[in-house]
Amino acid sequence: MSYSDDQLYGVRGWLAFLCISLMALGPLANLAITFADLGEAQRANPLLAASPEWTTMKIVVWTITLVQVAMMIYTGWRLNHVFRRSTVKFTIVMLWVIGPVWGLLTVAVIGFLAGGNPFDSSTLFELARPAAWALAWTLYLIMSRRVANTYDQEGSEEQAEAELSNVFE
Repeated sequence: MSYSDDQLYGVRGWLAFLCISLMALGPLANLAITFADLGEAQRANPLLAASPEWTTMKIVVWTITLVQVAMMIYTGWRLNHVFRRSTVKFTIVMLWVIGPVWGLLTVAVIGFLAGGNPFDSSTLFELARPAAWALAWTLYLIMSRRVANTYDQEGSEEQAEAELSNVFE
């Protein structure tokens, strides 16, 4: 089945799924996984609850998670509301930042706080998943006719930011 450019326009199909993933599915999954992982660690070692290092670790982990969630929501919101080429470029950068780069940062910070070697083979394998996710969505954003048709406006980043500020007025 072939679609015309008029049909391949707007936030629908895979593009809509990416927006929903960034604004809802990903953030909810991150929050649930963080809650479950911290709870499981504390159940496995009940002495952690009394440790000041554990309290610091939980604060750092929740801070990292909440910042990542905020970045995901903003990226999805912008992809759904600001139809400029700069939005696609911004989204591609953010996919890599909130995926593998953020994963490396998280592993490094937690490893530093825990005092161990955070970069073992199982951890590095886990970082491949967000890299594959970022690569797949990057290729989609670069190659999709719907994306090209929807985000076809030229404009500077300053114009895009001005549009964003107008939305909040």
